[in-house]
Amino acid sequence: MHNRLRWRAGLLLAFLAFLWLGFTIAIRCQNPFGRLLAAGCTMALGLQSAINVAVVTGCIPTTGISLPFISYGGSSLCVSMSMTGLLISVAKETFEADPVRSRP
Repeated sequence: MHNRLRWRAGLLLAFLAFLWLGFTIAIRCQNPFGRLLAAGCTMALGLQSAINVAVVTGCIPTTGISLPFISYGGSSLCVSMSMTGLLISVAKETFEADPVRSRP
């Protein structure tokens, strides 16, 4: 029982870390389009995972929205990976444009 609880807690922490990093990228981006793209991709994946968690815990009725990166389905996985790729592209552009913040 404890092993399942740790796995679920780790998964929730991973999604929260993804949200935090996505919004950090969006806030630091200087390009308005990149900022909106990063925030939109982060919100889409975050809202999808929040709805799925609410369904699993019984807070809302079943909706049919899959959990990003985890649930079965090829199209959902392709869209989730594409949005993550766009987010990584914005992050790369943001941190290469700001050499002071990217230095160790």
